[in-house]
Amino acid sequence: MSLLLFRYPVFETPNAGPDDASFGSDPAGEKTENGGESPLRDASRRPMLPVGLSVLSALVLFACMAFPPFATSQAAPFIALPVMVCAGVFLCIRSRAVGSILLIMLPAGLLSVFTMSFIIPAFYLSLVCGTVCVSLLITHKRMLFILPPVIVSFAVAFLVTGSVLPALAALLPLPAGILLAFFTMSNSGRTASVCAAASGFVLWLLVLGSVFIFQSRGAISAEIINSFIEEVRASLAESLMSVRALMAEQFPATAAVLDEATVQNAINELFNILPALFLIVCNVIAFITQSVLLSSCRVMQDRGICPSGVYVTPETRTFTMSAVSAVLFVVCLIAALISRNSNSAFYTVVTNLHMILAPGLFIVGFFAFVGRSLFGRPPRLFPVILLAGFFFFATYFCILFMACYGSFVVVWYTIRSRFPSGSDSNGQP
Repeated sequence: MSLLLFRYPVFETPNAGPDDASFGSDPAGEKTENGGESPLRDASRRPMLPVGLSVLSALVLFACMAFPPFATSQAAPFIALPVMVCAGVFLCIRSRAVGSILLIMLPAGLLSVFTMSFIIPAFYLSLVCGTVCVSLLITHKRMLFILPPVIVSFAVAFLVTGSVLPALAALLPLPAGILLAFFTMSNSGRTASVCAAASGFVLWLLVLGSVFIFQSRGAISAEIINSFIEEVRASLAESLMSVRALMAEQFPATAAVLDEATVQNAINELFNILPALFLIVCNVIAFITQSVLLSSCRVMQDRGICPSGVYVTPETRTFTMSAVSAVLFVVCLIAALISRNSNSAFYTVVTNLHMILAPGLFIVGFFAFVGRSLFGRPPRLFPVILLAGFFFFATYFCILFMACYGSFVVVWYTIRSRFPSGSDSNGQP
C-alpha cells in the first residue's frame, strides 16, 4: 500500500548534471527519452564493477554480515569498533559527498552518544554498508561475488552459536539489498526504491521474530504472539517500576510525579505506537542506504566506470509523495488530536498512520521551505535560522509542522499540475 501513496515529484537531490536529465523513466521497458531502454531490460548498458573493487566489496560485506549474529554476545564490545570503522570508512569512500557522509555518520554519532556504546552504531553501519554492498554488486553485474560472504557468514554463525537464528540474522542486509538493486535497475523512482528496501528489512525482521518465538515456545500462533507481547510488556513495566523506586530514594519528589499509573500509561502508549516506530526506523535506514548507493553510482559515473544516465537519473534522485498521502496525514493527525484521551483502537490506528507518513512529508516540507528561503529572490536567511532554533528546542512539533507544510506543498503541486494556469503550462508550483 505504501508504494501507492507516493506519486508526485517534490524533492530532488541537488547537483544534478546535464547528462542525468537525458535519461527517462521506463520501468516497463519501453523507449525512453534518449531512445534507449531501461537498464534492467537492456543488460548491455549496465556497467561492470572492476574486479578489485568487487573483491573489496565482498570482503566488507562479509565483515558486515558477520557482526549481527554476535551483537548480543560477550565478544560484541571488542569487535564492534573495528566493524564500525571498516563500514564507516568504506561508506565514506564510496559516497565522497559531504551530504551523504553526514547522512551516514550523524545517526551513528547520535547512537554512540545516547547508548554510550559502539554496539548499536556498529550494527547500524554494518546494516547500511552490507545492503549497499549487495546492491552495488548486483547493479554492476558482479552478483557471484555475493555468494561467498553469504555462505561463509551463515556457516560461521551457525557453527559458532549452534542456532539457526544468529545465522539468519547474518543475512539481514541481503533481502533489502536485492530489492533495492532491482528497483534501482528498473528506474522505478526514489520513493519506490526506498519502500522496497524498507520492505526487505521489515520482512526479514519479522522472519527473525517468528523464528525466535518458535524456538522459545515450540510453536507459533496468534495467541502465542499475543502472550509473548504481554510478557514483554509486563517485564518492561517491572523494570521501569524498579528504576522509579531507585529514583524515589534519591529524589523523593519524583515519586509523586512518576506514580505507577503514569508509568503504565507510558508503557501502553509506547506499545501502541511500536508498529509506527518500527516502520519509521526501517524507512530511515532504507533512505540512507539508497542515498549512499546513488552517491556511489555518481562517483563511478564521474570516474567513467558507470555510463552517464544509467542509475543516476531524475527518477532515482527525486523523492515523491502523493496527494493521497498528504490528505491522509492531515486527516489522521486531526483525528489523533481529537481522540487523544480516548485510548481506543481508532486512536491507535490514526496515530500510527500519521507517524508513518510524517517523515516523508517532513522531507518534502523541509526542503521546500529551505529551498524557497535560501534560493528565492531575494534570499531570506531569517526563516531558516528560526526553523533551526525551533527544531532544536521542539523537535517533535517542528517535524509535525514541516510535515503539514509538506502536505500543503504536495496538494498545491497536484492542483497546479491538474489545472495549470495560463502563465505556467507545465503546472510547476
